[in-house]
Amino acid sequence: MKQHGEGHLELELSELIEINRLVRGGINMAGFLSWYHAISVDEQSSLLMHLHLFAQQSGYDQQIWQRAVNQAGQTEEDLIVRHAASFRNSYSRELGDEEEWLSQLEAPERLRLLSLFVYLFGYAEGRVFTQEREEFCNHWWHRDLMDERVVRAILADPNYWNTSMKHDHAIKQQGKLRAMVEWKRKTR
Repeated sequence: MKQHGEGHLELELSELIEINRLVRGGINMAGFLSWYHAISVDEQSSLLMHLHLFAQQSGYDQQIWQRAVNQAGQTEEDLIVRHAASFRNSYSRELGDEEEWLSQLEAPERLRLLSLFVYLFGYAEGRVFTQEREEFCNHWWHRDLMDERVVRAILADPNYWNTSMKHDHAIKQQGKLRAMVEWKRKTR
């Protein structure tokens, strides 16, 4: 993460990729927990805020919200859950800036919100991702992030944000061609 503006942390491209990889094809809570426990309180707060923001951008609805709350083992009557629900685009009229609010919570409360926000983002993004089609997709984060060749191409592209699923085919074909040429060279 890197500093952005007045003390806010911004996720780097590799971290944005990791967030999406950890919910692709199923939610990897162990991966999120490992990451979460390895970073500072400020970074934890930023990760939580981004997960919540990305869930909102993915368009979660009441059904997804309830599913995430239940999966996280919480209830909608819980004060911390009600407070979390009050944030829209990282701001709440009652609580102010979400990242700042998160950083002031006790460690157990932040950890409870991790599971809620991971499930919320995972379910919302999963619904959007399953409906994507290569010919219509215009999101770089919907590329084949499980393929290291694609991830390397994204990380190397200064205009990665202007790419989508349709760019993956050429990358994968290049890899196959290289492997075939290498195999032929070795078998001579």
